[in-house]
Amino acid sequence: MGGKAEKCRHQRSTITLYSDDSGPDVLQGAQFNLGHFDEHISEDFYDEAVQRLQTVPMSSLMVTGTPLLGKSSWEHRRLTSIFLKGPKHNRVPGTDRPYVTMHSIDQYKAGLVPKSQIDARKLDMDPLEAEARIWGRPAPLAKHSVFDRYALHALEDGVVPPSLVGDLDGDGNFQEGRDGELSIWDQPEAGTQYLIGCDVAAGLVNRNYSCASVVRVPDFRLVAQLHGWINPLDYAVKIALLGYHYNTAYLVVERTGLGVGTLTRLKELAYPHLFRDLSDLSAAEFNLDHVYGVDTNIKTKSHMVACLQKVIKERTIDIPCAATLEELRAFGQETTPLGLNVRLRGEGGSEDDRVMSLVFAIYVAIAHPLYMMGEIETTQEHTDPLWKGLHRELSEREKVGW
Repeated sequence: MGGKAEKCRHQRSTITLYSDDSGPDVLQGAQFNLGHFDEHISEDFYDEAVQRLQTVPMSSLMVTGTPLLGKSSWEHRRLTSIFLKGPKHNRVPGTDRPYVTMHSIDQYKAGLVPKSQIDARKLDMDPLEAEARIWGRPAPLAKHSVFDRYALHALEDGVVPPSLVGDLDGDGNFQEGRDGELSIWDQPEAGTQYLIGCDVAAGLVNRNYSCASVVRVPDFRLVAQLHGWINPLDYAVKIALLGYHYNTAYLVVERTGLGVGTLTRLKELAYPHLFRDLSDLSAAEFNLDHVYGVDTNIKTKSHMVACLQKVIKERTIDIPCAATLEELRAFGQETTPLGLNVRLRGEGGSEDDRVMSLVFAIYVAIAHPLYMMGEIETTQEHTDPLWKGLHRELSEREKVGW
């Protein structure tokens, strides 16, 4: 009311400030008609905030996002994706109101800084940084990037859509389908060797994905990728099929956490080429058997990531997958809250399952060149009774719908 807010006849409102450092529990029990997230807020805080708005009619939430996390951030995955589906899918049920609206502006249109100053600042930015900071378009820019951004930008020239998308059935035949979990750029070649890095997740919807990246050696080309929300035991069957399809490739499975279940299932299926870590020489002193898979912990992860870092920097790897490059750009080095340790992961909650599956494959190719050993099995015919047994099991599971 003309600069006299205290005389306004409208109902007065209370503004409450929160920090997501305190966790989402601080919001519980409250009701709000308007929320505003300033910059990147944790995803679990968002889930709780939406609950606090539901009981208030015509409530809304403003999310001031940052383009620096790219398309792998939860804001893009959960909000932008709805907007991009178009008006037909972006509607509050029973109304004509859109569920998500998007608004963006670049530095030139904002008018906060003179054009000459923006142009000058752009001179010492790489293309990705300019894309995010000046034009405001999603381009992942980790604060402490692990992988060479210039090398990743050069790899963009080789990005192509997969030639096939679908799934392998129980007989090892490829079934096309745009909703399939398997993307193939190159089919297996007779006499060629492959490694498959396997990142294992819990298989929960809207949580971390499981991912298996098929790498051709020794030229380090990503030829296929399995990616989806898959139960760890079902995942074992799928990567076994994938391994057989690619000349009975070595499977390099993450042992940490749920990976134990995947590895146990693979041994039950008698998959013949499972990577076994032979690097722990101290185990010989106690006559201990070497374990299957790779263990990711604070001591081993940095060395594994360094192997991928090396081939990217030297540009001796070929990655035709746009989503994988997106995750590589957002992969950074973060310090724990107490500052005692450093974590290597997707910054700001960005996905890194594609990165880690690639890490496992390249790590084994460089540090444990097992692919140089043994005879390569081609995929033209599968006469192994274990392979046929796997087909029978999958067929029976399909019959009962499990």
